[in-house]
Amino acid sequence: MIALGLPNTAGTAAVASRFRETEPILEQFAAAASEAGRFQVIPHIGAGSAWTPAAAIARAARVPVAVAAAPPRLTRRVNDKIWFANRVREVLGADALPPTYAAFGPAAVAARIAHIARTADRVIVKTPDSAGSFGNAAIDSAPVRSFDLRRIRDLVLSMLWGRGWRGGFLVLVGAWEADAIASPRSSSGYRRRRKAGR
Repeated sequence: MIALGLPNTAGTAAVASRFRETEPILEQFAAAASEAGRFQVIPHIGAGSAWTPAAAIARAARVPVAVAAAPPRLTRRVNDKIWFANRVREVLGADALPPTYAAFGPAAVAARIAHIARTADRVIVKTPDSAGSFGNAAIDSAPVRSFDLRRIRDLVLSMLWGRGWRGGFLVLVGAWEADAIASPRSSSGYRRRRKAGR
């Protein structure tokens, strides 16, 4: 068992990318890898932060180190909600998605929300590159139907800023499926509401 302790560095970077700056911890991983003749990193999310320590361990131990994740460029692509939605349309057709649009700028986001809110119970705004549900802003359509575009814009910008978003566009705006009542990240697990007869 390797006792990791705490990284010596501060900041918001993932522990996986910070640990290599703490020499005793890196040495413990390298020693374990060297003794085994190989090493494997199994990350929670296969972002680039998982590959950085894997490379550091491989250099220090001079043994093969595998990462149980897709390469970082592919992970970034698949995590990009707009890119992924476009691939779904190409492969499965437009009907494979609920109404989903890319929007550039606050005015375009507000207009898309107003349009979708006319027919959907909820609207979702997603920042393209956030992990899990961190960048999701779900909006109930009923009150939004009486809002003007400026009020919708201010509402969604406030929600996104509250989630740590810093103004990057494009964002995805779409209809939130009626059966999905919670994100796995924001609930104790998947909870799904089934309509009668489904």
